[in-house]
Amino acid sequence: MSKKKIGLVFVTKQAVEYYDNTGFFKDIKQYFDACVLKLPSFEIGVSGITETNLPSLDFGSITDALKYVKEKASLRLNDKIFDNKNHHLYASYTHTRGLKQWLKFTIINLLACLFASKGGITFLEQKMHTLIRKSDFYKTLKQYFNAHKPDLLYITHQTTSYTLGVALAAKDLKIPVVCFIYSWDNIVKGNKLVKADYYYVWSAYMEQELLQYYPDEVREENIIVVGTPQFHHYSKQDGVIEKTVFFKAYKIPKKDFYICFSGNFTAIGQDDPAYLRDLALAVKAFNTAHKKQFHILLRANPADYNHGFTQIVNVFKNEITDVNPDWSKTNALMPVPKNKLALAVLHATLKYSDAVINVGSTMALDATLLGKLAYYIDYKIKGGSKKFNIEAIYKFIHFKSQKEMDNPIKHITDSTQYSCIFEEIQNKNTRRLEVQKKWAQKIVAHPIDEVSDRMLKGFQKIVNTCT
Repeated sequence: MSKKKIGLVFVTKQAVEYYDNTGFFKDIKQYFDACVLKLPSFEIGVSGITETNLPSLDFGSITDALKYVKEKASLRLNDKIFDNKNHHLYASYTHTRGLKQWLKFTIINLLACLFASKGGITFLEQKMHTLIRKSDFYKTLKQYFNAHKPDLLYITHQTTSYTLGVALAAKDLKIPVVCFIYSWDNIVKGNKLVKADYYYVWSAYMEQELLQYYPDEVREENIIVVGTPQFHHYSKQDGVIEKTVFFKAYKIPKKDFYICFSGNFTAIGQDDPAYLRDLALAVKAFNTAHKKQFHILLRANPADYNHGFTQIVNVFKNEITDVNPDWSKTNALMPVPKNKLALAVLHATLKYSDAVINVGSTMALDATLLGKLAYYIDYKIKGGSKKFNIEAIYKFIHFKSQKEMDNPIKHITDSTQYSCIFEEIQNKNTRRLEVQKKWAQKIVAHPIDEVSDRMLKGFQKIVNTCT
């Protein structure tokens, strides 16, 4: 009996790395005739799986504008529907550069107010879809699907123009579409573009969010809880960089305790260098007064290095080691295959740290899944960036999962509190770590190493239902 055909759509190299680490590609080709549609900037490189580059986008500026208006209008509508009125905070445009860009997003936000209704959003979607169907991108994908005739299409990201166009072409040809919700904060942001037949979600909690926010579009029987491939590598022992190799490569000094400071994208991390400086000053003062010694491992965002860190690292060389995700900068032999290196460096950085500190990112989940204490910085920097508002960060809707549990990730509300944090780390606060783990289990389906198996069972169930 011939295998069913499945198309797999990837738009980020990072997603490929996550899925590869789960064994997803090796597993899926045992049960399906798999082909991958992807961006030209990366490759899958798995024997037995064909790869095709997605065509260039040619949707035009009007489609892009409609997409932004639809996203902002969805946030305005959600503020009307739900008790929590902070959805609009995701629509902030303080990071725009120049008068022209500021004016563009001002107009988009004004239009969003006009279209902030179910009818208005449906109108915007229909206009978008009409324009996309006229594009060469859409026509090329229709030709591809007509030629290859997949029985099922799996999309790994629900918010991009690429995946919107691919999904639209497939659905117009009656090909069932399965879409994975990419990140823990995505449902509430109003930026879901793909209208799929089935959805893969991280957890039962996310399933309820999807039903709450898209009651007219999504049915409970069409949602499958699979977890996420993002954290699978933490369950694996193979491919972990040995401590001696890792420390020698990055010239990390031997200390008693290590704190990972995790940086954000520059757009929302303007004050990160100042927070790092505060932590370094606290570590320096503590080390001067105590026998036990702390050290900071800086993990800047690998996709967007904040160059404001450079000066801080140079001033506090005894307190900070910059663990640059680019291993080539260490001049050390590569300890794992190149395609596994990025996740291996992340894994090692967290594994050999005793705690993780940052401003409101997913890294709190990473830390928790590795049994590490996690802390959120939550105080203003005097004279800090006018484009960054720490008070708005924790008002974002996706933090409600923590507020419902009385904030399992402890907030640092003043720079003077770092000394208390050091005491907690030394005493290995297991009680709070258990609370962190309960939150992680709420956000991500466990066991985290069974995600590929859940996905495959989901595909088989869907194919059997549709044929």
